[in-house]
Amino acid sequence: MTEAATKDPLPLPSAMGKFDVDTVSFYVGGFIAGGNQDAYLVYPTNYDNATNASFPLVVFAHGCCKNTVNQSASDYNSVFVHLASHGMVVASYNTCLGECNMITFSDDQLYLVSTLRERPSLHPVLNMVDFSKVGLFGHSMGGGSTVFSAANISSLEGVTVKVAVAIDPAPSVAAGLIKVPTFFGCGQNDTIVPCWSVKAMYGAAPKSAGQHTYSVLRDAGHCAIQDPLPGSPWDYYIVQHMLCHMYDDASACDEIYGTSQSSLCSAGYMTDCEFKSKE
Repeated sequence: MTEAATKDPLPLPSAMGKFDVDTVSFYVGGFIAGGNQDAYLVYPTNYDNATNASFPLVVFAHGCCKNTVNQSASDYNSVFVHLASHGMVVASYNTCLGECNMITFSDDQLYLVSTLRERPSLHPVLNMVDFSKVGLFGHSMGGGSTVFSAANISSLEGVTVKVAVAIDPAPSVAAGLIKVPTFFGCGQNDTIVPCWSVKAMYGAAPKSAGQHTYSVLRDAGHCAIQDPLPGSPWDYYIVQHMLCHMYDDASACDEIYGTSQSSLCSAGYMTDCEFKSKE
């Protein structure tokens, strides 16, 4: 347990960026898990004024047990909006509404990355995506799938995955093979995914892949990532982790790995918090 556990939390800066955002759903097809074949995008609205390859892409895998295809959009709206407001295009998919094999769900996550690169005609904003700056993100079942995806990024062509985030991730045996700096998060009161299993994945993550982090959000349950706007502290730190590794943004990196009053392990929101230095 770190110093963060002994402090009262300090107010965090807003997780909202400078861009207004919009949303769209469209048919993609070809997903192997079955179910819905659409993608859902949350993206900066003023992309017409951007230069080519301006926006990073974040591809999100949802948690299990959704009842409708619209639940990813509603459940994760806050963190999607916050990421897009910082100039990222967030894409999610809903091929598995119940529980499904995490490897299959991971395959669909990587498929969506490839398909959005290969078929920019699916939406005009895709012409503005910089596929050398891609992030993977998932929650619960989707968090475990994201760990599998982060271990298999070599299967992608014409794409550079820079970073991954796994919140309350279901246990994944691929943690020791991940190839990008990964943010492992767990809720202190999570009764679905025990924090010890999340920490074990963090422990297995190779230092050679970058600066992985592990943090336990104080008083949070399994679904704190689904808090409506303005969201939970996860939103702020996920945005900072993405900005750090997408852009090598020193200020954002300090919010994750530094010791300022709002940094991940210093602000008082985490009951356990640590990170690995890259080898």
